[in-house]
Amino acid sequence: TATASVPSPARRRSPLAVGLAVVVIFSLLVGLAAPAVYRFVTFRTTHSLTDDAFIEGTLIHIAPQLVTGRLVRFPVEENDEVAAGEVIARIDPTPFEDQLKMAQAKLAIAKAELTRQEVGLAKVRKEVPLSIAVAKQTQEMAIAEREKAEEGLTFTKAEVAGNIDASAALVAVARTNQQQATTDSRRFVSLAKQEAVPSRRMEEAIWAEKSTQSELDAALAKQRMAEAGRTQIVVAEKNLAVAEAAVKKAEIDIAVAETGWETVAELEQMVLLRQEAVHDAEVAVAAAENTLAHTEIRAPSAGIIVHKAKHAGDEAPPGLPIATLLDPGSLHVIANLEETRLAGVAPGNRCRLEIDAVGGELEGRM
Repeated sequence: TATASVPSPARRRSPLAVGLAVVVIFSLLVGLAAPAVYRFVTFRTTHSLTDDAFIEGTLIHIAPQLVTGRLVRFPVEENDEVAAGEVIARIDPTPFEDQLKMAQAKLAIAKAELTRQEVGLAKVRKEVPLSIAVAKQTQEMAIAEREKAEEGLTFTKAEVAGNIDASAALVAVARTNQQQATTDSRRFVSLAKQEAVPSRRMEEAIWAEKSTQSELDAALAKQRMAEAGRTQIVVAEKNLAVAEAAVKKAEIDIAVAETGWETVAELEQMVLLRQEAVHDAEVAVAAAENTLAHTEIRAPSAGIIVHKAKHAGDEAPPGLPIATLLDPGSLHVIANLEETRLAGVAPGNRCRLEIDAVGGELEGRM
C-alpha cells in the first residue's frame, strides 16, 4: 500500500514571504544603525583624535645661593604644596652665625675706636700738654695693628692660593669625567639606534653625562668662589695699608703734639679714618647677615615639590639643585595630531581630554 504525507504549514511557506521578512529585518537594522553611523562619521570628519599626547609644565630647580654646607632641615616631601617664600630647607647656620658674631665684634671695636678718637680729639682741644702721651700710645697701637695686618695678609694669601689650586684640580677632574661621559653617551645613543645595546644602557649613559655636567658646574662654581677669595687679599692689603698709614700718622702725631694745637688737625684726620673703619665694619656685618640669610632656602614661587635631589644630612653646594618645584598653573597638554586630519583644530576651540591617571573627561581649549 502507498501512503502520502501531508506538508506541514511551515513547509508550505513561500520563498517570497521569507524574502520579504529578511528585507524587513534588514531595513530595521539599517534604520537603527544609520543614526549612530552618521554621528560617528560626522564626528570623525569634523574632529581630530589622537592618543599621542603628553602633559608638560614649568619646572623650577631650587638650589642654595652663596653658601655651602650640610642640610640640617629639609621638612618638605615630594608632592607637598609650598607657598612662595616658604622655607623648604636650611643649611647648617653655625659657621655663618660665627662669622656674623665676628663681624659684629669688629664693628663694636671699630665703633669703640671711633668714640675713643672723638674723645681724644676733644681732650686734646682742652689739654694740649696731654697730646704727646696720647700720640705715643696711638703709635704703639698702630704698630701692633700693622704687625697683625701683616700676619693676616700672609695667612690670607696662602689660604686663597690653596683654595684656588684645589678648586682648579676639582674642575680638571670634573671636566675630564664630563668629556668621557659625553663620549660614552654619544656612542651608546648610536649603538641604541642600531639596536646593538639595550635602551636602558643608553639612558644610563645619558644620565651619567648629565650627572657629570652637574658635577662640572658645581666644580666651576667652587672655582669661582675660590677666585672670588682674591678680594680677601685686597681687604687684607687695605687693612695693612691702613695700619701702615696709622703708624705714620702716629709718628706725625708725636711731632704735631709738640707744637700744641696743630695736633687737633691730625686727630681730626684720625677720626675720619675711624669713621671709614666703622663704615667698613658695618658693610661686613651686612654681608655676614646676608650670607646667614641664605642658609634658609626658600621656594621662589608657589607650587608642588615634584623631586628631592637631597635629604637632611647631605652636603648642599651653591648652584646644585636640591629640589624641583612644579608650577601647577603652567600645566598644559601637547598633542601630536595627524596632518591629514586637522578638522576642528584652531586656537580657542574646545577639546576633551582623557587622562588615565585622573579618569573621566576634562574640558579644555586649544
